[in-house]
Amino acid sequence: MTGSFLFKIPFFIKMKAWTILLLLTLSFTKDLSAQAIENGSFEIHNQICGINVRNEFINNGFPGFYAFGNQSEIDVLKDSCGYGAAVDGEYFIGLYNRDFSDAFSLHFTQPLDISQTYRLNFSTKLGQGIFNQNSKVEIGLSYDRDQFGELVFTSDKVPTNWTELSFDFQPKMPFTYLTVRISSIMETWVYLDHFYLDCPTLDLGKDTILCKVEDLNLSVPDIYEEVIWKNGSKENSTTPESPGLFWVEVKTGECTLRDTLLIEEFPKNCSCEIYFPTAFSPDGNGINDTFGGFSNCGPQLYLLQIFDRWGNLVFESKDISKMWDGTFKNKKMTPDTFVYRAAFTFEYSSDWEVQSGFLNLYK
Repeated sequence: MTGSFLFKIPFFIKMKAWTILLLLTLSFTKDLSAQAIENGSFEIHNQICGINVRNEFINNGFPGFYAFGNQSEIDVLKDSCGYGAAVDGEYFIGLYNRDFSDAFSLHFTQPLDISQTYRLNFSTKLGQGIFNQNSKVEIGLSYDRDQFGELVFTSDKVPTNWTELSFDFQPKMPFTYLTVRISSIMETWVYLDHFYLDCPTLDLGKDTILCKVEDLNLSVPDIYEEVIWKNGSKENSTTPESPGLFWVEVKTGECTLRDTLLIEEFPKNCSCEIYFPTAFSPDGNGINDTFGGFSNCGPQLYLLQIFDRWGNLVFESKDISKMWDGTFKNKKMTPDTFVYRAAFTFEYSSDWEVQSGFLNLYK
């Protein structure tokens, strides 16, 4: 099948001739010390634009790569054959699923270290002409190149454009193969490229502002060989005692990871509150003529909504100084019980606080 076809249908005519690519060395993906994925960008093989290639044919002359799926229709694609550019190098792989999925394994240059946390990165998108948005990529770890092994990752729905996905994992056993298949209840075609291992990332969370730094617990997962916090603690969790820039450094295998967190205090906001009365009487006498929130310090963000007994919104304000005068569409409401809901934030926190309750409108 030539590269002039822009979409894939079942039962392609199998390729009958192969062009041998004479390559002197193997290239590996990004190096994680001595640990890597062999041929993770699919550049080393003995064919050009193989479409619907049966497993036994593709496994001859494709170092580090082994096709074992029941569908047995692996595709080796590139731009000059009409399938678009690869993410890394010239070539990428297409997996097809109709009744069964294509599948392949990639060889690790060394067995995985069960004491190390790894990050796997790869790129994927939907194939041309078959846009089944329910398609997912499944990643496994195995001792055998022809067995999927232990499932360690399932992607969200595969996007229509090349997207790099990544996830962290700590192997339970010193597996020697990374396995890949696609999951879909309908016919689908998925492209894959650029599998490589990298150091994982560490995330203490977003910078935070508190009214007072107390009872704040910071922690990292219990998977690292070494942990050291700014305050000298070597435990998996610690409690900062003062505001400032806080950091942690951990080691996993050959990877040293570090993250920082800025903790600030705004003591003047510790007593910030908003009070809402339970009733008001908009009779024009200058006493309790409006309903709204009263605060000893202004909120950063504010939203007040008032509903009638049938759930209809009759008033809304995003300014605490703008209160309800008991009217709706410029007409006075009859005395009744209403429901209010207020959400607001103060300077010391980006988290929304919520209050709700009943209020009575009197004459």
